[in-house]
Amino acid sequence: MGHVDGTNDCYLQKSAADALNKARIQQHIPLKSGYGSGDCTRTFNTNLRFWQKYANNQVLAKVQQGKETKILGLVAPPGTSQHLWGLAIDLRVGSKEQRKALNQNGWFQTVENDVPHWTYVGLTEDNLPLFGFNKQVIRGITYWITPL
Repeated sequence: MGHVDGTNDCYLQKSAADALNKARIQQHIPLKSGYGSGDCTRTFNTNLRFWQKYANNQVLAKVQQGKETKILGLVAPPGTSQHLWGLAIDLRVGSKEQRKALNQNGWFQTVENDVPHWTYVGLTEDNLPLFGFNKQVIRGITYWITPL
């Protein structure tokens, strides 16, 4: 794991942390909460707690059947969060320059309508379509979505 500079307890996979630290040198990019761990890697139990807060087992069954997708913009089903794997972080991004620095370092928004959520993909924007990502602009924000 790699440490996110300027935080007490924010860790991501080493390549993701290195890329984020590089982007944060280029631009001031604060974490969503402003301080740390809840924005970074999360445990399975934390993911499960979020799921139970916003959804239930009936919703999970509909997600598994492909009949429900809106909930996925709010919370990931237990065990599937990119935060669990140290590949996602919640950030406060408000400028084109911040977005550009993140994108140049392999970070993209990949969860439709989850504005603070950024995923480390480790690719250039030009290569995202080659790996199945589809560009969608929603309310002025560019998301790179994978088909369900």
